Amino acid sequence: AIDFANNFNKTGEMWNDMLAYAAADSIRIDKVSAWERSSMEKRLKASLARFRWRSAGFYQVIKDDDPVIKTAITELEKAGSK
Repeated sequence: AIDFANNFNKTGEMWNDMLAYAAADSIRIDKVSAWERSSMEKRLKASLARFRWRSAGFYQVIKDDDPVIKTAITELEKAGSK
């Protein structure tokens, strides 16, 4: 899961596939902001990781950008060093 989280870089291809799939159902997601696109790409990648490695894979991908998880890790590290 760690290798996948660090090295999987096909989110652009997945985004284009998702655009085509959504457009086939008359859903326009091509007008979303850069932040929304990035968030959806991250969720797609995390969902693939969850499919393969269950929750551990999902959180391995999500943790890098989630401020709540970053804060929790920092607090756990502080508590562990006491």
